[in-house]
Amino acid sequence: MKLQKQLQNIGLSQKEAVVYLATLELGSASAHKIAEKAGLARSTVYEVLEALLHHGFVSTFRKKTVKYFSAEEPNNVFRLAQTRVDAIREV
Repeated sequence: MKLQKQLQNIGLSQKEAVVYLATLELGSASAHKIAEKAGLARSTVYEVLEALLHHGFVSTFRKKTVKYFSAEEPNNVFRLAQTRVDAIREV
């Protein structure tokens, strides 16, 4: 729960934080498995994963015909957030 709040503090929505943590826990997983773990609809998880991909919180790869998602390590995520904060301060 503490990590979820920290993720929300750096700009993730509640759903993005939940999906990121579910992906982190599962390692590499399909959107279907992530949706089950996060307790959200698969269609919602696809949208959230696309947003997380855009922001660099997850990566993706294909295995046969299935698309898998992997979460970036939390330290990398917080380092990315700190870089963004530093860039904003410079402006």
